[in-house]
Amino acid sequence: RARGRIIVATFASLLSRVQLVIETAARHGRKVAVAGRSMEDNTAIAEQLGYVRFPEGVRVPLAQIENLPDEQVCVLATGSQGEPNAALARMASGRFRHVSIREGDTVLLSSTAIPGNETAVFRNIDSLARLGADVVYGRHAGLHVSGHAAQEELKLMLNLLRPLYFLPVHGAFRMLRAHAKLAYELGFSRDDVFMLDNGESLVLTPSGLQRGEKLDLEDILVDGSLVGDVGTTVLRDRHSLASEGFVVARVMVDLDKHVLVSEPEIISQGFVYVPDSAQLMDAARSTIESIVSHNGHGADPEEEISREIKRGLSELFYRETRRRPVVVTMVNANGQS
Repeated sequence: RARGRIIVATFASLLSRVQLVIETAARHGRKVAVAGRSMEDNTAIAEQLGYVRFPEGVRVPLAQIENLPDEQVCVLATGSQGEPNAALARMASGRFRHVSIREGDTVLLSSTAIPGNETAVFRNIDSLARLGADVVYGRHAGLHVSGHAAQEELKLMLNLLRPLYFLPVHGAFRMLRAHAKLAYELGFSRDDVFMLDNGESLVLTPSGLQRGEKLDLEDILVDGSLVGDVGTTVLRDRHSLASEGFVVARVMVDLDKHVLVSEPEIISQGFVYVPDSAQLMDAARSTIESIVSHNGHGADPEEEISREIKRGLSELFYRETRRRPVVVTMVNANGQS
């Protein structure tokens, strides 16, 4: 039904789908161009190995499609999952050199959005529609079936291989459990089917397969040149800074008289714009003045005052704004910088 160009987005690794698109395009008199690095690489290797075949004269360089009538063009593209740097996303945002989406184009998404990718996928669909393309997607479009094996296919593999031991892998634990259940239905002993969590191990010995030690594994975070040195406290602080901002209160006090030497300096980043928040800043300074006058009698007066200012400002800011910025205090005693 498409009168203009057709752009098909699918997984570059799903060679059977790629071959089907090529054959269908050829049957309808369309040339096929490939867009996206992984699609280019996969089709080139698959063609060399004989897994993908382009009929004579069907494949054309992407740069040449502008020389063809729209009704003779089919583009195989990456980006069915909304990947920001994939070919389809760059087409949708006008950043792709050889293909500019226009009225009359039809975009086919031969995929199902992987959980977590929905926002990116639908953002692309909206962008393509704004540029004038008809976007065909979803289960009801009849374009896509899962590339994963169905239950009967999994049973067939187990019956063909008849392994001594079976270890289902890949997917959430509920999926591993469902796969293991298929093995039980085929007569596998529960002692010969293993479901493992991260860190658990199996040991193959002359007497058979058995569970080994459980390793204490944790995520290793990489932050610039630091590897594994970023802990939960640092991540929590960064989250607070990103979502709430921070406030620095620099206070100079006379510990002998329990008074301020000068007006407190309050710096806000990402919380409120100080010139537009005069009442809140005045309340913060009054809070600091009150805390200084009533605290600082212990063994470490600077630490005590600093702690109380942080607590007092945090309570004030939450009460007035319902936000919790990170509060940093700098207390200098007796006017010493």
